[in-house]
Amino acid sequence: MADFPVSSFQLDDDPPTVELSLRGLDPTPEWDGYTLVLTPDRADELAAALSSKAADARAGLIDIAFTDS
Repeated sequence: MADFPVSSFQLDDDPPTVELSLRGLDPTPEWDGYTLVLTPDRADELAAALSSKAADARAGLIDIAFTDS
């Protein structure tokens, strides 16, 4: 897995959400379709990606925003 699929979104007036989406990813040595198995370094990379996206979401930098019209 080159980069972790981390994104953020917000639905209507709900709080922002950070999502790690593993659906549809092709199997790799790290991801077999059911379990994500990471080395300590890759676990650190995932934690950093989630922390960074959470900080962006708190700052209002949302990747996707959905509104009800």
